[in-house]
Amino acid sequence: MLGSAVAFKESKGHNRLRCIKWIKSTTGDAWESKSVDCGIGIHTETGAPVAVDIAANSSTSERVMLDRVCPVYTHSADALIDTTANAPCGLYPSDDGGSEIIYQVVDNMSASKGLIKTLYTDTIFSDEINTNYMSVKNDLEVLGNTRMDGTLTVKGRGQFDNNINLTKTETAGTTCSPNGLLARDSKGQILSCENGIWTNQSTSGMYAFFNATNCPPGWTAANGTGGTLDLRGQFVRAWDNSKGIDPGRTLASAQQDELKSHKHNARASTDGEHRHETRFLRDRSPVDPGNAVLGDENWYGQQSSWSLPAGLHTHTITVDNFGGAETRPKNIALLACMKK
Repeated sequence: MLGSAVAFKESKGHNRLRCIKWIKSTTGDAWESKSVDCGIGIHTETGAPVAVDIAANSSTSERVMLDRVCPVYTHSADALIDTTANAPCGLYPSDDGGSEIIYQVVDNMSASKGLIKTLYTDTIFSDEINTNYMSVKNDLEVLGNTRMDGTLTVKGRGQFDNNINLTKTETAGTTCSPNGLLARDSKGQILSCENGIWTNQSTSGMYAFFNATNCPPGWTAANGTGGTLDLRGQFVRAWDNSKGIDPGRTLASAQQDELKSHKHNARASTDGEHRHETRFLRDRSPVDPGNAVLGDENWYGQQSSWSLPAGLHTHTITVDNFGGAETRPKNIALLACMKK
């Protein structure tokens, strides 16, 4: 009779203890183990398990006294490992199939403070560990999935050998805290928390220039299609925005080429006031009255004739056209693209 000195508790959930059912193979000496639900009888004074209540094949419960001590084994990837520890166990005569069965109560490594003060071990293999605090001095290797509902703090460098999936979505321009957080928007674009605002590095609709013949992924050529401005062969000028240097302009408005109004000064050299001299041969006149005829006179000499002075004056100069088909500064050609 166990009497009032024993209290029973269920082994379900995250209890400290759990029941292991060992079944001996009917064809050999091998034993197979699995975790099962049971009622564990705990001695009220010592806290040690002394009996288990199990579900019998006839839908009734039966009690197995833990009157023996059995080695504790744990699972590795492909074998059982002897932990060198012992735990209470009891023999269940047989099931309906005639197999020998042993029930063992082991510590589930589901410990709160006070149940396991300190555990020093080189290796732990467990299906489940539930504890308020765990300190791993060297390496922690998790072969399956890991879920952390709290905050993960990594003081060293984080290395990820695969992709990082950000499932939390935020909206650019909304508030955030603290600075440095990372998230994504509904399109998958990365957002960062900067000065309390979710900010993306490349806003949809922004323009950029690339030294390539094709726009990178997520960008489209600014050629006037797909909602883009046609920037091909154009210079981009910052919007005046009421400054007055380029008044009357609106965003995305085009402007024709133009040369600022100016004049050229051209002068010919001055020669001062002067006159021009013309010289010609003078015929000798006959002694007798009468007109001279061609060839009947000798040359008398030269005679000069002077023009009237023209005064100080200038001359009009014509300046020829020069240059090409447009006015432009030195430039470099790049591909204009718009962020989708």
